[in-house]
Amino acid sequence: MQTIILAGSMGIRLSEETAIKSKPLVEIGSESIKSKIQSTDL
Repeated sequence: MQTIILAGSMGIRLSEETAIKSKPLVEIGSESIKSKIQSTDL
């Protein structure tokens, strides 16, 4: 299965993190946003 993760906007609240990596790779807790989305059962 292929998925597209939409992460639009300027990301002002995450600006310190998004200056060096894209939003899906920003870690929340111990996982990246991408990992949390992938592990969610739909």
